[in-house]
Amino acid sequence: MALTAYGEVLRRRAGLIDLEHRYALAEIEALRGGASGVVRIGAGPVWSYRYLPAAIAELHRRYPSAQVQVQTGVTYVLYPTLREGELDLCAGALDAVPDDDDAIVREELGRFAMSVFVRSGHRLAGRAPPARGELASYPWIMFQGDFDLRQQLHEFFRSEGLPPPAIAVDSRSFGTGLAITGQGDYLLCLAAALEREASAYGLVRLPITVWEFTAGVCYRRSAAELPFVSLLLNALRRFTEEAR
Repeated sequence: MALTAYGEVLRRRAGLIDLEHRYALAEIEALRGGASGVVRIGAGPVWSYRYLPAAIAELHRRYPSAQVQVQTGVTYVLYPTLREGELDLCAGALDAVPDDDDAIVREELGRFAMSVFVRSGHRLAGRAPPARGELASYPWIMFQGDFDLRQQLHEFFRSEGLPPPAIAVDSRSFGTGLAITGQGDYLLCLAAALEREASAYGLVRLPITVWEFTAGVCYRRSAAELPFVSLLLNALRRFTEEAR
């Protein structure tokens, strides 16, 4: 059985009614001085590794009883769940987030460069920027079938008349993708901002930029005044400003 088009409209609207009811209860609890509840966050790799851990720790110092649910992924997968009310806050690339949705606030916090990482013993490590044809000859690691990354890689090589690279591994786990890259002659396209985190897996960054993208946070307008969401937003704003 499946919902009709009319039933799907009712399901979506009922979900948003339930979401606003939850937000209302959270605001009332905050006015009473309470500090319990759940905040649901979606985060891209840079945010889940670099900025979000410290922001969550700050949240728990202020609200020890807060419960945090984190879903890691790419923005074009996370944004629809935010739009449907399944997430309260999403941090990641903003290029895939429309700017004409009045219910969603889209806030730019910086720009990130995507580079290429390899294991420290890779024959490309420690060299001058390799030619694109040489990069295309190696197997690549993909995270969650990232459509935007795939398109950008195709364009990166197509601009010099080269075929797209071979995707050897598509990992649902970002950590697993990093670990696999360290075990062979794979190439991993990763934000340059994660160079420190990648080094823990024995990876080094090649001196090449594949593309740059706008990054930041998006959240439901009605959630911005909730204590948990407000604190996390302010922490992420501060951390990204300090990193510039």
